[in-house]
Amino acid sequence: MICKECGKDYRNLGRHLRKMHNSTLEEYAKKYSEKIINPYNGDIFNYFECKVCGNPFVLRCRGGKSLEIVGCNTCKSKNPLHSFQSIYGWDEGFRKLNQVILNSRFSKKRAIEKYGQDLGNIKISQWLEKVSQSKESFIRRYGEDIGNIKYQEFVDKSKRTLPQFIGKYGLEEGNRIYRLYCKRKTRAFKSTLGYYLSLGFSPEEARKFQTKYQTWIGSKERYIREFGLEEGSRLYLEKMERQMLHFRGKSNLEIEVFSEIVDLLDLDRAVIRYANNQWFCNLGKFFYFLDYYDMSLNLCIEFYGDYWHANPKLYSEKDYLVYPGIGVISAQEIWERDRIRIENIQKHLNCKILIIWEYDWKHNKEKVIQEVINLYKEVLNNENSQN
Repeated sequence: MICKECGKDYRNLGRHLRKMHNSTLEEYAKKYSEKIINPYNGDIFNYFECKVCGNPFVLRCRGGKSLEIVGCNTCKSKNPLHSFQSIYGWDEGFRKLNQVILNSRFSKKRAIEKYGQDLGNIKISQWLEKVSQSKESFIRRYGEDIGNIKYQEFVDKSKRTLPQFIGKYGLEEGNRIYRLYCKRKTRAFKSTLGYYLSLGFSPEEARKFQTKYQTWIGSKERYIREFGLEEGSRLYLEKMERQMLHFRGKSNLEIEVFSEIVDLLDLDRAVIRYANNQWFCNLGKFFYFLDYYDMSLNLCIEFYGDYWHANPKLYSEKDYLVYPGIGVISAQEIWERDRIRIENIQKHLNCKILIIWEYDWKHNKEKVIQEVINLYKEVLNNENSQN
């Protein structure tokens, strides 16, 4: 690659900049404001100003395939999701990151698409053998004697023992961090459904105990008891902000539905909250983000995905669904949770609520739009009669 500072051709531009010009790729990309492509390995560097805090950072595309974020620690934009969203916006950034992850993940499906059925199966088997950390894989790679030694070294290195913490952090700090590590490990285990099932509880009882424990772990009282009033309150507030950031992510279909409704009915966007500008409904111990809320008429519309809300037209109460981060949950439990949510919202806002199902929107859009129109008419008529 030709260095524009001195005009010489170097294979490793980053190393050359550090050694000869006391500079970095970020500074170089910023100075020349252009995409830098390494002809030897296909790496691409593209400079951006962080739209969150203004600091510089660079998108690095390894071999033209997978993206890596470098730079900008101030606003935590080194986190890939935050970085993509700061560049492309909330929804587009989330979509682009998911696409990058899917494209870079080596799966059986991608191996078959790339190499064909027979060669793809061979490639995925070879890759699984290569990344496997079992005792058999170590013996297969290094032979029985050396493989046993290397496997034992791997096991010892993977352990989290008190001597390791003391050697790394010192006696007093090592003991403190080790106790905190053990507490967190125990907490994570007690948050799983399997812990309560192993104690002999039925699935229904285990679910209740799990919910009760998880509620306590996420409560402000627990944070204050563990970290003190000032530090506990600060950590609890940070946790709530992270949760709000997570829950505000909406599906593209939901955004399209509400955008189409607003356009068709020619509604005032200034008083309607949806997509990335949802209405925050704070109920004290917990909160909700409303899918769609008309502030002027106190009117709410919820969009239910068929899978995530277990559409009764498609699922029975005995069906079970897999929720990421939660596990297996019955359709009956999903309906009960949604019922409580709607009741809490109505009690807090005293508003009219309409539920739109994904199935109904896809198969009978005209009927759904008419239901929205009827809801608006009903609310307007009630308002006029009161006046």
